[in-house]
Amino acid sequence: MNRSVSHFTLFECLYDDDFSAIYQAENNLSHQKVLLKVLNPGLIEREEIKNTFVEQGNKWISLAHKNIMKVFQLVEEDGFVAFEMENIEDSEPFDQYLAQLSSLSFAEIKDYYRQILAGVIYLHKQGIILNDLQLSGFHITNNGKIKCTWFTEQVNVRSLPTISNNIHSLGLILRNLSALLKSRNNVYVGRDNNIFQQIIKKATNKEVSIQYENVNELSKDFEKIIFLAYEKMALVPLEDKKKKINLPFKWIFAFFILFLFVTFSYFIVNDLSEEIADKEDVTVVNKNGDLRSSIEFVDIPGGSFMMGSLTSEPQREKDEPQYFIAVSPFRMSKYEITFDQYDAYCEAKGKKKPEDEGWGRGNRPVINITWNEANDFAAWAGCRLPTESEWEYACRAGTATPFYLGNNITTNQVNYNGDRPYHNYPKGENRQRTLPVGSFEPNPWGLYDMHGNVAEWCSDWFSKEYVPPTKDPKGPQTGTYKIIRGGSWCLHAYMARSAKRDNDLPYFGYSSVGFRLVSLKYNANKSK
Repeated sequence: MNRSVSHFTLFECLYDDDFSAIYQAENNLSHQKVLLKVLNPGLIEREEIKNTFVEQGNKWISLAHKNIMKVFQLVEEDGFVAFEMENIEDSEPFDQYLAQLSSLSFAEIKDYYRQILAGVIYLHKQGIILNDLQLSGFHITNNGKIKCTWFTEQVNVRSLPTISNNIHSLGLILRNLSALLKSRNNVYVGRDNNIFQQIIKKATNKEVSIQYENVNELSKDFEKIIFLAYEKMALVPLEDKKKKINLPFKWIFAFFILFLFVTFSYFIVNDLSEEIADKEDVTVVNKNGDLRSSIEFVDIPGGSFMMGSLTSEPQREKDEPQYFIAVSPFRMSKYEITFDQYDAYCEAKGKKKPEDEGWGRGNRPVINITWNEANDFAAWAGCRLPTESEWEYACRAGTATPFYLGNNITTNQVNYNGDRPYHNYPKGENRQRTLPVGSFEPNPWGLYDMHGNVAEWCSDWFSKEYVPPTKDPKGPQTGTYKIIRGGSWCLHAYMARSAKRDNDLPYFGYSSVGFRLVSLKYNANKSK
């Protein structure tokens, strides 16, 4: 039953223990939905506990981090002490979210654990060490953001938590996440079936001298493991080791006879095959010119547009400010670069072909490609990667809505994670893989899959501080992360918005990221 306290109306109780309770509430002055963390009325007279509760809350008020729940203000009246907190809409406790899943991809574990580490590192820098650090202390929002909540932080004045406690908890969290890891031909998993086992053992070691000294050290080891895993994906064959096969003698004899037949046939038909090949129009993509001819381009007219998103656009990010940008004409590949095209490059250059996750190659967009590899391919093909402004300009194709399709997308139009629709729209299909390029209708300028399927590397370095020039911006001169645009098959719909910016290290490749090209020459006379 609803009840009023101070200038709040309290609704459902979300959490309750011996010290405090969390309520969904409405601030009757601002008319905003909020959360209230209320100290148990029976403890208000105990000054030591009350003061600790207030001190903890005031520390949280000073925090400002994307992975930390915001606490707004202290509310203190006779018999009532509480903190007003951010209401994380469309979210659920992270442990409950994971309990619904049968598995997690490597990329999902990387993303979730990075966010958890980022929040904890920030808290430690602010002098806050959590009493009860576990998965239930984090919430995941509808758009995949992890937030550390002030739900289970207990008032405990007898035993203070230590950094060692938090590191131990982080080890347990990683163990729980990695237990859901999907393996792919043993590429992701080691002999002990957990590539993170070394980190987990060190973090959870009872000997403090062996344990990580701080969370930054744990984070560095985690990034090393991530790098090694992606390196392994690029270098290790589908089978980690060859299996010895014991065949009966009769099968060995049959293979020997077959070998003699094939060898004899080869010499008989070899000259004839060469003669036929000389007469037929046989296309073998093995050098730059042939590869270029296999990539279709669309001429993008020059013009100007408002880059970024309106502040009113649902689920926009803070790094999407609007700028008026003029763009010169250019040519962009009609489709995302395919496995056929990239495999031909690998054959010509003697490079290892990227993994396809078992979904098939051919006309599907190439995946598991780092920015460095995409950039090398572009240069070899006589092209380059698009700049961020070119990409958004081409994606919008004269539109100003969140998507070039309008204010929303459906999984009948775009390949994204239909379990995570845009804003408050209904769910759709979650295909859990890429589709062949061009499976849906193109945008008004004839470009396919600018929203979804795979996200796409751009040439720019990422920076929150960079202010682009008004004409053909090329991004900062240096940086750590490279821009990624467009959303993908496994990501939330909001990630596919025209203005959405993503970024990652240039030496990481993902099953959700590919690329397309921009030609070095613009052909104004060529029809689209």
